[in-house]
Amino acid sequence: CDSGSRAAPAAAKAPHGRVRGPGRTQGAMGSLFQSAHMKLVQIIDRNDAARAVIAELGEHGIFQFRDMNSGTQFFKRTFSDEVRRCDDIQRRLMLLKKQLDSASMGIHPRHEEGLRMPLTELDAHIKTYESELKELTINVNALQRNHNSLREQKLVLEVCNSLYQDTVGSAAAPATTGRFAPAASDATTPPDTPSVLSSLVQNEFTTSSDDGMLQYIVGMIPREKAHTFERVVFRTTRGNCMVHNVPVDDEDLLDASDPKGEATTLKNVFLVFFSGGVLKQKLSKICNFFGCQRYTLPETADRRRQLLAEVTAQLSSSSTVLDRAQQLRRVSLDNVAHQWAEWNYTTLREKMTFNALNMCNFDIRRRVFVAEGWIAVSDEGKLQEVLASASRKSGGETTPILNTITTGLTPPTYLPCGKLTSGFQVLVDTYGVPKYREVNPGVFAVILFPFLFGIMFGDIGHGFLLAAFGGVMIAYEDRISKMRLDDIGDMCFGGRYILLLNGLFAMFVGSLYNECFAVPIDLFGTRILSDDPAAGTYPWGIDPIWHHAENKIAFFNSYKMKASIIVGVLHMALGIFLSLVNHLEFKSPVSIAFEFIPEVIFFFCIFGYLVFMIFLKWSMQWPNGDPPMLLNVLIGMFMSPGTIKETPLYDGQAEVQLGLLGAALISVPFLLIPKPVIRYYQHKAQQRQATASNYTMMMRDGGAHETNPIAPSSPTPAAAEEDEEEYSFTDEFVHQVIHTIEFVLGSISNTASYLRLWALSLAHNQLSVVFWQKVLVEMGLAPCADPSASTIGCAIRISLATFVWFVLTVVVLMGMESLSAFLHALRLHWVEFQSKFYKGDGRPFRPFSFATMLAGAE
Repeated sequence: CDSGSRAAPAAAKAPHGRVRGPGRTQGAMGSLFQSAHMKLVQIIDRNDAARAVIAELGEHGIFQFRDMNSGTQFFKRTFSDEVRRCDDIQRRLMLLKKQLDSASMGIHPRHEEGLRMPLTELDAHIKTYESELKELTINVNALQRNHNSLREQKLVLEVCNSLYQDTVGSAAAPATTGRFAPAASDATTPPDTPSVLSSLVQNEFTTSSDDGMLQYIVGMIPREKAHTFERVVFRTTRGNCMVHNVPVDDEDLLDASDPKGEATTLKNVFLVFFSGGVLKQKLSKICNFFGCQRYTLPETADRRRQLLAEVTAQLSSSSTVLDRAQQLRRVSLDNVAHQWAEWNYTTLREKMTFNALNMCNFDIRRRVFVAEGWIAVSDEGKLQEVLASASRKSGGETTPILNTITTGLTPPTYLPCGKLTSGFQVLVDTYGVPKYREVNPGVFAVILFPFLFGIMFGDIGHGFLLAAFGGVMIAYEDRISKMRLDDIGDMCFGGRYILLLNGLFAMFVGSLYNECFAVPIDLFGTRILSDDPAAGTYPWGIDPIWHHAENKIAFFNSYKMKASIIVGVLHMALGIFLSLVNHLEFKSPVSIAFEFIPEVIFFFCIFGYLVFMIFLKWSMQWPNGDPPMLLNVLIGMFMSPGTIKETPLYDGQAEVQLGLLGAALISVPFLLIPKPVIRYYQHKAQQRQATASNYTMMMRDGGAHETNPIAPSSPTPAAAEEDEEEYSFTDEFVHQVIHTIEFVLGSISNTASYLRLWALSLAHNQLSVVFWQKVLVEMGLAPCADPSASTIGCAIRISLATFVWFVLTVVVLMGMESLSAFLHALRLHWVEFQSKFYKGDGRPFRPFSFATMLAGAE
């Protein structure tokens, strides 16, 4: 259904079933109570006008295509290559979008009158941008790696120059420079005692080539691997080498292990001294394993200074070239960002168009195409205008032919919803989509669901907080709808109208309970303690004095338990009477006579009588204080028919109860046996009638005759069998047995299930009382009642107690308790109410609409 919320209806299975009787032929605009009247139509037009017709239908969204090639595999359909091309374009678009996301560039919104180009040109256009960006990205990555290597080479030279100068000048550990952080000099080392490092650096035989007695390897290693690298080198070489690490402060050095070349990491400059070719091979393998980058370090100071100057000059040139390459890539990405939304919309639109064309039938000999689909009866005139507009745009001289097809297929269900009703319809569709022309429980959920919630959550204060939360989301729905919410936030925003109505009904029922944050409100003055004999009863809700009475729990238990039974019986009775509406709609007198009437008799003879006794007991005075226990009366009605063991409510009660019990028991066989038997004889009569009709047609036609494949007629046999089910008397009888047992036993269990209204209402009240008394009153207000209490201390105590009370109220009552009441109300609506009349085996009306596609893409 059309919805203004962000929560989309849950996808439901769409089984088929035959319409047992034709509905009304004349229908107006559909309502939420029942689906709009639908019809199957056939469109016939020239082949060259097919795309124009599909485009106009997609713009208006009133036509649901029916697949006329359901038995044909996808790759054998006419436009399968075009659909695959659209999928390939979408794949390229997703790759481009990933590059935009990696560059932190947003996609510009699509213009209403944007770019329009054929699919072939669009494909070539996107391929050009894709190849260009791919080449630019490769170049940028290569330049970044080269620039990073030059930076690391410069760092190695600077660190080693500093190391050589310090060790040669002082024969001590390298001093700390402004950019590097080697270990500090050891002040306790005598000047004439050279360190091992200084001895190695000053050794004239130290070289990086293979012909020296003492060799070294220098490079960069990720800092998190430096310690492990030292230990592995020490164990591998058995201590026959020396490793020196110097951390560098640059944080944007590229990580060589990242395949994308985008991650950065902290690194150290390492210097390894060793001797021998065997150790060099081992150290080279270790460096490769740890992802070390090895660099050149000349042996003399002059060559090191010369290389440093060359690297600095190359680094400056590399930086200029890299900035230019990144600027070119960003310009290209900016062009993509401006056009991506239009490309995506055009691709999705073309894909939808080709998928729709694949569901049509093309007659090459007559050069026409045929499309079939469902429309609302009220939209037939609009469809004719759409077809006329498509004919004018395609340059045709004739209007496409529109035929109505008589069919036995079950139409889809079309329920036009608004912002207020869409959330409640989602709750119903989660259980099952209404069948065509079946009574929609969603229209009753708008009022009954919040009312059931309010009974369990009844409190003026808590209801106000919940309604305020929903009202704020409604007031700022335009702004919130543009935000990216998490799952919980999106769910709350989609059900904002549900929260508003739940809060309002909680306030209404809370006013009947006379509770506001578990505190009674005496607006009109108590009547029970009044000395005025003409005071009467409390004008609205429960007298506040009951909240302070010693038998408060017993009174509210009795009141809420009986109120739950009354609400439950009325709720289920509404469901039973709604089944009569379904029987009348589907023209099933058998179901009315042998299903609805027995159910009404059984239900009202037992549970309707129970509600009658509750009201009668409430209306009577019991001066002796010995009222009858209605539960015992109901049990005795079954266990001891014709006898009354409790105090009688009225004269002749035993005889009335015996008659009601007899009527309830007699209704059970009428509910069980007649309907499947009558269905069996009706099926036999239909078979004889069909056989006679076929024989008459064969005698009249005198043989086979040619039929027009595009003339308006019933669907093909394969299509007609979509809703056809083979009749079986055994299945029909077993189904009726299950229905009878479910209704009889379910009426008892469902009535008891409504006692959850009483239980959750009592739990909500007691939690509210505990939080109010134990936290706010005893921790905050009561100690401050002492005149000697400190003013500042009382202010702190009351503020702290109020904060704790508010947190507990929001978390426990507004969060956990409201969710519990929501789920219990949903169960009562699904199981106890909908099971009396609702099948929920329909399929939703999904018109071909570009607007829906765009909303889904966004």
